[in-house]
Amino acid sequence: MSTSVIRNRRTAVLAFALLAASAGVLATVAHTSTGRTDRQLARALVVAKGDALPSSWTIRGFHNDARGKCMVRFQSTITARVRDGFGDENSGMWSVATVLKTRAEANRYYDRVAAALPACLRVAARHAPIDADSVGVARPLSFRRYGDRSAAWRLRATYSGNRFHYDWVVVRTGRAVLVDAFVLGAPGNVAMEQEIVRRALRRASAGA
Repeated sequence: MSTSVIRNRRTAVLAFALLAASAGVLATVAHTSTGRTDRQLARALVVAKGDALPSSWTIRGFHNDARGKCMVRFQSTITARVRDGFGDENSGMWSVATVLKTRAEANRYYDRVAAALPACLRVAARHAPIDADSVGVARPLSFRRYGDRSAAWRLRATYSGNRFHYDWVVVRTGRAVLVDAFVLGAPGNVAMEQEIVRRALRRASAGA
């Protein structure tokens, strides 16, 4: 999709140029068994600059429109949350890592996020300010298994005749839940998405 098409529509697929700085929320100063704080664990899980990202993804920050809000759920047992993202005018990703008090709480949080995301993202893509021309139905995506539990989906959308894929994966690892969501021109790049998740989990396990 050209920049001129995006501007003519008045709404970019990803308006990353307007992103606020990445945000993190720390509820309590909890620590892992190794002495690492829960916030440090969350920071290790979210996407980082060196994570095999496309060279065009130079705009950094968490795009907190309706799509970004789909990736976050409130739960009183959250001890840390970190958000970040990278992209350009036409593509990019959101990344949210949430740490909870216990593995059982993380399991419940995983279930809530995984259940809510397909319908939430479909509605977000169909309505203002995103206004896709057409949006398909979210379907399971063939993705490697990560962490203790993981699942991935794909949602197809069209903007000004150009096809895009929204792919997202939810991973629970110990007391943490990672949500990575991508928007890329069709046919997408599952191999890159999997590499980004793999690197995040490797960082997190390195300090375990």
